[in-house]
Amino acid sequence: MMRKRKIIGIIGLVLILVIVLFYVVRIRPMVKEYKKIGTVHVTSAMELSKEQKEQVEKKLLETTNYVSFEMHYEVDTALIGGMVIRMGDRVVDSSIRTKLYNLSKELYHIPIGMVESGQ
Repeated sequence: MMRKRKIIGIIGLVLILVIVLFYVVRIRPMVKEYKKIGTVHVTSAMELSKEQKEQVEKKLLETTNYVSFEMHYEVDTALIGGMVIRMGDRVVDSSIRTKLYNLSKELYHIPIGMVESGQ
């Protein structure tokens, strides 16, 4: 009898956990979208000051339809400079690392003859 109660209790806890996970994974993002609350991930080459963070959020509010944001900041020194802003499936990458990568791709496609002749 006690064993059945323990099993039923465990099943109940598992069901509660499944409901909570469903809320976190599925319903919460829909509610946030309905309330026009965006989630933004900002990666910068160095720690941003409070004023810089406020400027980033202000610019995002001006350029989107959201009324507020859940902001997440992290530092990645490999960016060299600038920042990468991710919001949903949109990415704005103004990092020096990406600019250098794009420049190297462009230089790679310049024919050698054009460089030597000065064209």
